[in-house]
Amino acid sequence: YMILLNKYTNQKDIVVGTPVLGRLNPIYYNTVGMFVNTLAIKSSVKEEMKISNYLIELKNNIQEALANQDYQFDELVQKLHIKRGLNRNPLFDTMFIWQNDGFGEININDLEIQSYQIDHKTAKFDLKLEGIKEKDEIVMYLEYSVDLFKKSTAEGITKHYSNILKQITIHSDRKISDIQLITDTQKDRKVQEFNEIL
Repeated sequence: YMILLNKYTNQKDIVVGTPVLGRLNPIYYNTVGMFVNTLAIKSSVKEEMKISNYLIELKNNIQEALANQDYQFDELVQKLHIKRGLNRNPLFDTMFIWQNDGFGEININDLEIQSYQIDHKTAKFDLKLEGIKEKDEIVMYLEYSVDLFKKSTAEGITKHYSNILKQITIHSDRKISDIQLITDTQKDRKVQEFNEIL
């Protein structure tokens, strides 16, 4: 996701928000309530770096952030003296969410609990990518601000993300600069379409 954002923005330093459980202390394991906190994950995407090395660096960065997940997001914003606006997040404009357990059914004695997908009418962030592990597959959802992106652009983002994931899994020894948003087949098709217009 960081590489995707780097390719779209041409910025080296990328900051993405991600929610964490906030239950590091065992005394909270069986406590009912909302303990979720938000982490701001900053990553420097260096084009000349090998993909495999970047992923190791990113993993270490995330693990360090997770070790500090008890530090409240609002307190961090205060300490950094960042001016808050009603319509913007103070540290990041995009969110990545990973759900390990999916949205299965939960049974407690005679009580059956099911998840309910809410159709959001407004996006809280410019982009939010959510991955959910369901049985033998991972399902990805992209939420986007309709004030900033058209539906076709969002669909393009999902295709580009898929292309990046394929390249990372096949060519992890290559440099980040070698990662392409579109495949060679898509490139050839675009050139052909462009030539037909001329």
